[in-house]
Amino acid sequence: KSLSEDWVRNVKKLKSGVGNKMDCDTLLVASSPRFNVYNNDFGWGKPIAVQGGPGNSFSGKLALFRGIEEGSIDVQTTLWSDVLMKLLADMEFLEHVTTE
Repeated sequence: KSLSEDWVRNVKKLKSGVGNKMDCDTLLVASSPRFNVYNNDFGWGKPIAVQGGPGNSFSGKLALFRGIEEGSIDVQTTLWSDVLMKLLADMEFLEHVTTE
């Protein structure tokens, strides 16, 4: 209980602590496979993609989402521009990437 009360009082402190930990080699796994986002319609039509927001982005972040087509996976990553340029120049990597 005291941890949750402290978190409510010190959200900025907690966020900076999490951000600092994300600067090192960290693997964070989170998912909600039972939340079928593609069947939701908030009045704008059904979603065509799922993306994470910029609030928790850091270089090296890799997020996997269930794709809109059965059995597909959407990948979202946050990378420094020099890392991205190296990936785009890697022909072996590009053989496994689709841009559709």
